[in-house]
Amino acid sequence: MIDEWFSNAFEFIEFGVIPPYQSQEVGSRLHQHIFSNLNFRTAVLSVMQADIPAFRMYQKRCWIAIREDFKYHEGDHPCTIMGLDLAKYMSSLNTPG
Repeated sequence: MIDEWFSNAFEFIEFGVIPPYQSQEVGSRLHQHIFSNLNFRTAVLSVMQADIPAFRMYQKRCWIAIREDFKYHEGDHPCTIMGLDLAKYMSSLNTPG
């Protein structure tokens, strides 16, 4: 699993849309812009498990959970590590919906 997801990965650190712009497809457009032209095989990120809207947004964009209940430090909220196969993502953008 480590080689599959992390050997040639873009590590996505932080992503958010401020409340006045949420639910207006701003996040979707930013996501597509960022991930459409990366020269990596995969991308990885972590999302707090309590943040259900963020988790669903990533799932809709081909991200999959690769490890759940991850804690960076003792006492932290649990996170899910997610991975995106960039070739599959690009293919999904070119498939008529």
